[in-house]
Amino acid sequence: EEAKWIELCQLLDKITKQAPQEKFLVFTEYRGTVAFLKRELESRYGDNAVVVIMGGMNADDRKGSIDKFRKDSSCRFLVSTEAGGEGINLQFCNIIVNYDLPWNPFRVVQRIGRIHRIGQQRNMQVFNFQILNALDARLSDSHENRVENAAERLSEVTGLDIEDVRGQLLGFAQEFIDYEAVYRDAVRKGNTRESEAEIARGIEEAKKAFELAYHTVFRHATEPFNPERFQSLIGCGLTLEDMRVWLEDYLKSKGRKLMWREEKQLWEFLIPEKIKYLLPAGKKNVMGTFDREMAMRHPEIELLAFGHPAMDIILRSVLLPAAAGSAVLSKPGNIGGIGFSAWLLMREETPAGASIFRLLSVRRNQSGWELTIGKNLEVPSELNNLSDTVNGDLSDLKSEIVRFLEDQFPDVDFLENKIYWLAGVF
Repeated sequence: EEAKWIELCQLLDKITKQAPQEKFLVFTEYRGTVAFLKRELESRYGDNAVVVIMGGMNADDRKGSIDKFRKDSSCRFLVSTEAGGEGINLQFCNIIVNYDLPWNPFRVVQRIGRIHRIGQQRNMQVFNFQILNALDARLSDSHENRVENAAERLSEVTGLDIEDVRGQLLGFAQEFIDYEAVYRDAVRKGNTRESEAEIARGIEEAKKAFELAYHTVFRHATEPFNPERFQSLIGCGLTLEDMRVWLEDYLKSKGRKLMWREEKQLWEFLIPEKIKYLLPAGKKNVMGTFDREMAMRHPEIELLAFGHPAMDIILRSVLLPAAAGSAVLSKPGNIGGIGFSAWLLMREETPAGASIFRLLSVRRNQSGWELTIGKNLEVPSELNNLSDTVNGDLSDLKSEIVRFLEDQFPDVDFLENKIYWLAGVF
């Protein structure tokens, strides 16, 4: 019998004795294992006990699995491949079983982010199943020790929380370490010496990328802020009701209306014409609530607050030109010319709500745009210290770069609002 299955049964039996209705989120790497777990769990806990999420499922089937897992007390298990590792909110569940561990540790962080969300009321429990293997253990220990040491040093220097730093490092590291290649080479050669050296180089590059992100983005975002200073600046406490009143006035000024939908107990509005192009195609209206408690009780309802994509776009539009990410350094020349290079950071959000940054370089030559990500990429030293002054009208060029990047990263929503320009050279 499969050793991990035996271990899983013992875990489930122990927890079920204490909490018969407890729900479990189970991750595996393989579609075949999903089928195996579904069959075996249903044989033990009933035909209604399991739903699944796998790649290739359409949006309705995926939503149906999540809704059943959330609402049906007899449905106790959501078994998922990596397709469920991001983009779903399961804060009503607090137990994750990683039946298979991915080689890339950041994917484990993403999985945990499914339940580590606003509205989580209980301590989370994460169980990682791993077959004993000396080679895997050496590589995992080498990686973990280097990440922890780097996170400790960076936390001491920056004053940031060590867990936040660790998450950022893992996010950067996946750009510099090909985890599958590292493990594959170790297995093929029967030793870990070269693979450990590759891990060491990757973590060092991730550390440099973190430091760059801190000095260009993090530091400016974190240093000036403290609650007392914020309260003294605004003179009062802002609430979500204040947000609603402000949004109502803003929409009126744009020929729109904030409407109360009595039958759904939700607010709805149309995106103003001048900024609707910033939202995904076909996204014309927004519906949600300003009631935080309601949003926590019903994760499918959107909370209209800071962090909501449409609200952030609206807020940015009224704050221009003071919005983040406006610094580009250029040398005199023809913007329409062939030769141009730009360096930028692209922000992505982890499922748990933290931000990670990718260091990108885009270059235009005679054959068109080229993209370089992360590895072996450095911003020229003479361009590191930038002012907020934009030399020349670069709006058309920047728009062209954004359109190019949207094609390269189709899964990143609202990409234009997640770019921090570092440097540009003709």
